[in-house]
Amino acid sequence: MVLPPITGRLWKRAEPDILWMTLVVGTLLLALIVRGLALYSLSQTEYFRTLIIDEQIYHTWAAELAAGTHTSTSAYKVSPLPAYIVGFLYKVFHPDPVYFRLLNIGLGTVTCGLLYLLGKEMANRQVGLCSAFLAALYHPCILYSIVPLKTALEVFLFSLTAFLLARALTGNRPWSFFLLGLATGLLNATREHTIVFSVIILALFLWTNLRSGEPLKDFASQGGSFIVGLLLVLTPFMVRNYVTAGELVLTTHQGGFNFYLGNRLDTMSPYYRPVPFASSNADELEIHFRIEASRRLGHLVSPGESERYWIQQAVDSALANPASFATKQTYKLLALLNPAEAGDHYDIEFLSQFAPFFAFPFPSFSLIMPLGVAGLILKSTSSRAQLSVALLLVGYALALLPFHLNGRYRLPFAVMLLPFVFICIEHLIYCARKPHLAKGAGCILLISLLGSTELIPVPGANDPTAYLNIHAWVLSQAGKEKEALAYWEQSSSIDGTFSAFANLSLARHALLQQTTNTALLYLSKISDDSFAAATKHEILGDIWRRQGMVTEALLEYERSLEINYGKLRVRQKRVELLEGVDKERAISESRVLEAMRSLYGVRQSRL
Repeated sequence: MVLPPITGRLWKRAEPDILWMTLVVGTLLLALIVRGLALYSLSQTEYFRTLIIDEQIYHTWAAELAAGTHTSTSAYKVSPLPAYIVGFLYKVFHPDPVYFRLLNIGLGTVTCGLLYLLGKEMANRQVGLCSAFLAALYHPCILYSIVPLKTALEVFLFSLTAFLLARALTGNRPWSFFLLGLATGLLNATREHTIVFSVIILALFLWTNLRSGEPLKDFASQGGSFIVGLLLVLTPFMVRNYVTAGELVLTTHQGGFNFYLGNRLDTMSPYYRPVPFASSNADELEIHFRIEASRRLGHLVSPGESERYWIQQAVDSALANPASFATKQTYKLLALLNPAEAGDHYDIEFLSQFAPFFAFPFPSFSLIMPLGVAGLILKSTSSRAQLSVALLLVGYALALLPFHLNGRYRLPFAVMLLPFVFICIEHLIYCARKPHLAKGAGCILLISLLGSTELIPVPGANDPTAYLNIHAWVLSQAGKEKEALAYWEQSSSIDGTFSAFANLSLARHALLQQTTNTALLYLSKISDDSFAAATKHEILGDIWRRQGMVTEALLEYERSLEINYGKLRVRQKRVELLEGVDKERAISESRVLEAMRSLYGVRQSRL
């Protein structure tokens, strides 16, 4: 068929665009198929039917929102936006975590499309397409697109914020600054420390205006539109927190104790490590830290006062031990650049034993980090778009380093590095063709140096005990107790960071089997300075209580509360025992119990 001349010219002009659109759509389809296959593989395991830690928290919260039964007397304890989004899904469909998973698959796929647009804005369509393609096949991106966690939403919003910022700085469209404010607010309601982006973005607006000689009124207009969008999102959360808790809280009260946990100098590990005086349960963590702060200060403190107290504790410790503090921060930086995908829920390598899909050698952080960071260092000032994304990346890293690291916290950083990976590759190709041997050699040297950091050991980077514990717990929830015990035994024998959890589980099982001596043996493996010591003494108290040894049981419960003052179960058990031996003291302790219970809020008070 012969096209008319005008139609032919239009077709030739449109043909490249159609080709690129086809490639982009194909990449998105690939991302969707890969995530569907990953979900199917996971669905053949117990991990699909069992919700772990944060998964259960968000599912329960969303289900309560959907049913209209959610109540609270405190500020948000975890990021609120994911719960409201999933709650809406549950309201429309059904409170089934599969909808959470499908939402994340959609977000993960759309994120690949955003990376195409971002890469195109930063450099060209080739960089955009390659970035999208790598995101479609990046191992952690696939994993966190199929599990019911907030990570996929966080990565999507980070990508959206970066794209809108790059577009705003290059296009200077008034509406784009407002949309950027909305996206930044939504991101902050998902990951709290990204509030630092607001400062970076406003500074970029001012810098670009001053550099281009534009009047400051343009900056006021841009900044004003951005702030309006930001506040439009965040104000409802702040108002809700003030009405509910009586304190002006941006989103959550997590900053204080997480800052303390991230800068403890009794461990050099850059990853999360629990403390003896607080539960690792997210619902209880902030409460236990508040109770411990109150105990140390001698009066009940508000959540805000608790937050400030723990920040001050970390600062005082750093000032008193500057060398140890510097070492800790160095390990955090290494953890940020290390290939280990340290997880608090999942480990890809461990999961691949049960979901074979994840055994496929998809691209990993070892590939992305050296090329991406090299591209960021060498080319970040080549354009406003590249500079803006580079500053967001650096800002995210700097906001992350004061806290503890893990794979899902690092994922937004890794994903935003993807365009810089291919910008770096383009730079190497350019140097080879010209040739610019010195520039090319310098780039290769930088990549090699960055890659060599992956060889530096990071404390706690490859400790399998947490994954063994989680797997054992998942099996136990499925009624596969014998298999669960084998994994807990393996964790116990390693004597690693989280082996104490395994010893607690094994002790509880031994008690169910009426083998008290075996239970005592496992409990003896837990030292009194361990994060599990409070629970150890609680179980010991339970043992003596069963045997009618009231005095010994009360003593163990007292030891448990000396370690973790806020354990409600222990206080309840102690009151029950005291009612039989000391009525007056029982009444006094009951008052303390009720006062303590009021700090937990509605859901936790049922514990």
